[in-house]
This record gives sequence, structure tokens and C-alpha cells, in this order.
Amino acid sequence: MQKTVMVEVTRLVKNEKYQKIVAKRRKFAVHDEDDVCRVGDLVEFAETRKFSKTKAHIVTDILSSSVSGRGSHAH
Repeated sequence: MQKTVMVEVTRLVKNEKYQKIVAKRRKFAVHDEDDVCRVGDLVEFAETRKFSKTKAHIVTDILSSSVSGRGSHAH
């Protein structure tokens, strides 16, 4: 999947019956035009036109980069 990144959004919700906080996760297929996102990056994305059957969002900003995902190692 060139120019596509899978973004996982985690949100905390409270279960009404048991009053327990649980994590809900959802994955989005997001368009990355310049192919600059790496595994572990924290990104911001927005809804846009459909790029494919499952892809209707675009990366707007990379908030923080993962150092290990870029291939550089600190010794």
C-alpha cells in the first residue's frame, strides 16, 4: 500500500453498567502523499474526498516522529 498509512485511534470510554474505563480502538486507512510517515509516528489527519474504497482521510501533520522508525540508532 504505497502512500497509505494505517492510523490507530484509541479513546477511553466508561462502561455504563460496570463503571469501568475501557479503551476503544479504531483503525483508519489514511493517505500519505509524500510517504514520510513511519511506524510509531504520532500524526494528525482529516477527512477528505475518497481516495479508494476504504481510504477517505489525509495526513495533515506529523506531531512527533519515532526515532527508531527512521532507521537511526543511538549507541
